Amino acid sequence: MGGDFGPSVIVEAAHRFVEQSCSEILLVGDPKQLTSASDSIKVVPASEVVEMHESPSTVVRTKPQASIRVAFQLLRNGGAQAVVSTGNSGAMMVAGIMELGTIKGIARPAIAALLPRLGRDEPVVLLDSGANVDCSAHQLLQFALMGSHYARLLLGDEQPRVALLSNGTEESKGNDVLRAASRILAAERRIQFIGYIEANEVMRDRADVVVCDGFTGNVMLKAAEGTAHVVREAVEQGLRSSLRGRMGLALAAPILRKLFRGRFDPAAYGGAPLLGLEGLAIVCHGASNSNAVLNALRVAERCHRQRLVRELSTAIELLEAEMG
Repeated sequence: MGGDFGPSVIVEAAHRFVEQSCSEILLVGDPKQLTSASDSIKVVPASEVVEMHESPSTVVRTKPQASIRVAFQLLRNGGAQAVVSTGNSGAMMVAGIMELGTIKGIARPAIAALLPRLGRDEPVVLLDSGANVDCSAHQLLQFALMGSHYARLLLGDEQPRVALLSNGTEESKGNDVLRAASRILAAERRIQFIGYIEANEVMRDRADVVVCDGFTGNVMLKAAEGTAHVVREAVEQGLRSSLRGRMGLALAAPILRKLFRGRFDPAAYGGAPLLGLEGLAIVCHGASNSNAVLNALRVAERCHRQRLVRELSTAIELLEAEMG
């Protein structure tokens, strides 16, 4: 029921998804707005909605019939294997923690967003990209481990390169938390830690997993999205300013469309898993269209089949046992 475009894009994506998958879809929300014409799509009534502008922690507790809570209750009770939402990401995290809890040993979950990069078709994993404003060094270590497993299972990287996002590559850079996290990560044998990375290098083939607190990650994510849109608009405006440019634009249009829609459009990667919950949850961009939601459903299905949550639980259990 959330997102900038309401339930229409969700319903459209659900119908497209069941046409190409054996999985079933449960649409949680107002039945009047969620029409289904398929045996593989069912509507689960929920009478309340958490709006995008509302405080997540307060509203989720005062709206027991909010669609996001009902969705997580289905996941908790075994009625579903994953939750996908384009709504309030803060409400999604709060509801997920309330209804599912976190993997044993995890203090806070992290949103693992995907960013395109030059030199490789596979994206780079950025976490946390918005769930936690402040993080401890140990939390950054947990994020690195979860991100490394996500990259290994979902992106095919056997030895993912993990870096900490900082304001320089020298060991003296960063704040106290980053420097402490750097020392801990350097000693962790199950993580291929390569040191610090600067923001201007994230979307190049320098690292496979980039770790930071949620405030920094969210700024990085939105700056990258905004830059991609500005570059595209600037190129199109420049080419349209002359006859020769318009002729060039006509020739380059297919390439530009493939580049920006296939690589730099958030819809290309769908949603970002909320790693650390005791269950599978996929956070979508608020401005997701039906293509983005469709890809998010594919991500959820793949994560479930790859048993991502179980893999993370085992990895965190071993880490906490070794570190005490």
